[in-house]
Amino acid sequence: MTVNTENAQKLSPDAEIILYELTTLSGSTIFFKPGPDVMYLGDPYKGVPCSLSNEVRSVEADRQRQTLTIGGDNADLGILKSVLFSGEVDGASILKHVVELEDLKNNVNSKMTSAYTVKQVEGYSRSKISLVLGRFSPSKQTTIPYRKYNRPAFPYVRLQ
Repeated sequence: MTVNTENAQKLSPDAEIILYELTTLSGSTIFFKPGPDVMYLGDPYKGVPCSLSNEVRSVEADRQRQTLTIGGDNADLGILKSVLFSGEVDGASILKHVVELEDLKNNVNSKMTSAYTVKQVEGYSRSKISLVLGRFSPSKQTTIPYRKYNRPAFPYVRLQ
Protein backbone atom coordinates (compact mmCIF):
# COMPACT_ATOMS: atom_id res chain seq x y z
CA MET A 1 0.00 0.00 0.00
CA THR A 2 1.43 3.38 -0.96
CA VAL A 3 0.76 6.52 0.99
CA ASN A 4 0.50 9.69 -1.04
CA THR A 5 1.50 12.19 1.63
CA GLU A 6 2.78 14.79 -0.82
CA ASN A 7 -0.62 15.32 -2.45
CA ALA A 8 -2.53 14.81 0.80
CA GLN A 9 -0.73 17.75 2.38
CA LYS A 10 -1.60 19.99 -0.58
CA LEU A 11 -5.32 19.60 0.05
CA SER A 12 -6.95 22.56 1.72
CA PRO A 13 -10.62 23.39 2.06
CA ASP A 14 -11.93 26.34 0.06
CA ALA A 15 -14.36 28.88 1.32
CA GLU A 16 -17.98 28.27 0.39
CA ILE A 17 -19.90 31.09 -1.26
CA ILE A 18 -23.70 31.10 -1.11
CA LEU A 19 -25.62 32.42 -4.12
CA TYR A 20 -29.40 32.86 -4.35
CA GLU A 21 -31.65 32.86 -7.41
CA LEU A 22 -35.22 34.10 -6.95
CA THR A 23 -37.53 33.29 -9.89
CA THR A 24 -40.83 35.15 -9.66
CA LEU A 25 -44.21 33.92 -10.87
CA SER A 26 -43.85 36.01 -14.03
CA GLY A 27 -40.55 34.26 -14.83
CA SER A 28 -38.11 37.08 -14.09
CA THR A 29 -35.03 36.06 -12.11
CA ILE A 30 -33.18 38.07 -9.47
CA PHE A 31 -29.65 37.01 -8.53
CA PHE A 32 -28.30 38.03 -5.10
CA LYS A 33 -25.82 36.95 -2.46
CA PRO A 34 -24.42 38.07 0.88
CA GLY A 35 -21.27 40.15 0.48
CA PRO A 36 -19.92 42.02 -2.53
CA ASP A 37 -21.26 41.87 -6.09
CA VAL A 38 -19.92 39.03 -8.23
CA MET A 39 -20.38 37.57 -11.71
CA TYR A 40 -20.84 33.77 -11.92
CA LEU A 41 -21.59 31.81 -15.09
CA GLY A 42 -22.67 35.00 -16.83
CA ASP A 43 -25.18 36.02 -14.15
CA PRO A 44 -24.57 39.16 -12.04
CA TYR A 45 -25.21 38.46 -8.35
CA LYS A 46 -26.05 41.65 -6.45
CA GLY A 47 -24.55 41.87 -2.98
CA VAL A 48 -27.22 42.37 -0.30
CA PRO A 49 -27.21 41.29 3.34
CA CYS A 50 -29.16 38.01 3.57
CA SER A 51 -29.28 34.89 5.71
CA LEU A 52 -31.21 31.62 5.87
CA SER A 53 -32.36 30.52 9.32
CA ASN A 54 -33.52 27.14 10.68
CA GLU A 55 -31.40 25.03 8.34
CA VAL A 56 -30.96 22.25 10.90
CA ARG A 57 -32.92 19.07 10.23
CA SER A 58 -33.91 16.76 13.03
CA VAL A 59 -35.99 13.61 13.03
CA GLU A 60 -37.11 14.01 16.62
CA ALA A 61 -37.87 17.71 16.88
CA ASP A 62 -40.63 19.61 15.13
CA ARG A 63 -39.15 21.23 12.11
CA GLN A 64 -39.60 24.95 11.83
CA ARG A 65 -39.97 26.53 8.45
CA GLN A 66 -36.86 28.10 7.06
CA THR A 67 -36.83 31.86 6.79
CA LEU A 68 -34.78 33.86 4.30
CA THR A 69 -34.11 37.34 5.62
CA ILE A 70 -32.95 39.83 3.02
CA GLY A 71 -31.64 43.23 4.02
CA GLY A 72 -30.50 44.94 7.15
CA ASP A 73 -29.53 48.39 8.35
CA ASN A 74 -29.28 50.85 5.45
CA ALA A 75 -29.65 48.09 2.83
CA ASP A 76 -30.78 49.03 -0.67
CA LEU A 77 -33.52 46.58 -1.63
CA GLY A 78 -34.46 48.28 -4.88
CA ILE A 79 -33.96 45.06 -6.84
CA LEU A 80 -36.73 43.33 -4.84
CA LYS A 81 -39.24 46.11 -4.13
CA SER A 82 -41.00 46.07 -7.51
CA VAL A 83 -41.65 42.30 -7.55
CA LEU A 84 -42.56 42.28 -3.87
CA PHE A 85 -45.29 44.91 -4.21
CA SER A 86 -46.69 43.31 -7.39
CA GLY A 87 -47.29 40.02 -5.52
CA GLU A 88 -44.98 37.96 -7.72
CA VAL A 89 -42.91 36.70 -4.79
CA ASP A 90 -45.68 34.61 -3.16
CA GLY A 91 -45.19 31.13 -4.61
CA ALA A 92 -41.92 32.06 -6.30
CA SER A 93 -39.02 29.62 -6.34
CA ILE A 94 -35.63 30.18 -4.74
CA LEU A 95 -32.49 28.26 -5.59
CA LYS A 96 -29.62 28.30 -3.11
CA HIS A 97 -26.28 27.48 -4.71
CA VAL A 98 -23.23 26.65 -2.61
CA VAL A 99 -20.07 27.26 -4.67
CA GLU A 100 -16.45 26.93 -3.64
CA LEU A 101 -14.36 30.07 -3.91
CA GLU A 102 -11.98 28.66 -6.53
CA ASP A 103 -14.90 27.55 -8.70
CA LEU A 104 -16.41 31.02 -8.41
CA LYS A 105 -13.15 32.71 -9.37
CA ASN A 106 -12.54 30.38 -12.32
CA ASN A 107 -16.21 30.40 -13.41
CA VAL A 108 -16.52 26.59 -13.08
CA ASN A 109 -20.05 25.17 -13.10
CA SER A 110 -19.69 23.09 -9.94
CA LYS A 111 -22.26 23.81 -7.23
CA MET A 112 -24.64 22.20 -4.77
CA THR A 113 -28.19 23.44 -5.25
CA SER A 114 -31.17 23.40 -2.89
CA ALA A 115 -34.64 24.33 -4.15
CA TYR A 116 -37.24 26.18 -2.08
CA THR A 117 -40.67 27.71 -2.63
CA VAL A 118 -41.74 30.99 -1.01
CA LYS A 119 -44.71 30.05 1.17
CA GLN A 120 -45.41 33.55 2.43
CA VAL A 121 -43.92 36.99 2.84
CA GLU A 122 -43.60 37.09 6.61
CA GLY A 123 -42.77 40.75 6.83
CA TYR A 124 -41.21 43.62 5.01
CA SER A 125 -40.03 47.09 5.83
CA ARG A 126 -37.98 49.71 4.06
CA SER A 127 -34.73 47.84 4.67
CA LYS A 128 -35.65 44.20 5.46
CA ILE A 129 -37.74 41.43 3.89
CA SER A 130 -38.50 38.07 5.53
CA LEU A 131 -39.67 35.16 3.40
CA VAL A 132 -40.94 31.85 4.82
CA LEU A 133 -39.67 29.01 2.63
CA GLY A 134 -40.86 25.47 2.12
CA ARG A 135 -39.36 22.32 0.64
CA PHE A 136 -40.99 19.12 -0.50
CA SER A 137 -40.64 16.38 2.05
CA PRO A 138 -42.64 13.24 2.58
CA SER A 139 -45.30 13.58 5.23
CA LYS A 140 -47.33 11.10 7.23
CA GLN A 141 -50.01 11.19 4.54
CA THR A 142 -47.58 10.01 1.85
CA THR A 143 -48.37 6.54 0.62
CA ILE A 144 -46.30 4.17 -1.47
CA PRO A 145 -48.26 2.36 -4.18
CA TYR A 146 -48.58 -1.36 -3.65
CA ARG A 147 -46.73 -3.56 -6.13
CA LYS A 148 -46.18 -7.29 -6.16
CA TYR A 149 -42.63 -8.45 -6.79
CA ASN A 150 -43.42 -11.94 -8.13
CA ARG A 151 -41.97 -14.15 -10.81
CA PRO A 152 -41.53 -14.09 -13.82
CA ALA A 153 -41.10 -10.28 -13.89
CA PHE A 154 -38.73 -10.52 -10.90
CA PRO A 155 -36.91 -13.88 -11.24
CA TYR A 156 -34.60 -13.36 -8.24
CA VAL A 157 -37.32 -12.82 -5.66
CA ARG A 158 -37.98 -15.73 -3.30
CA LEU A 159 -40.62 -16.03 -0.62
CA GLN A 160 -39.31 -17.25 2.73
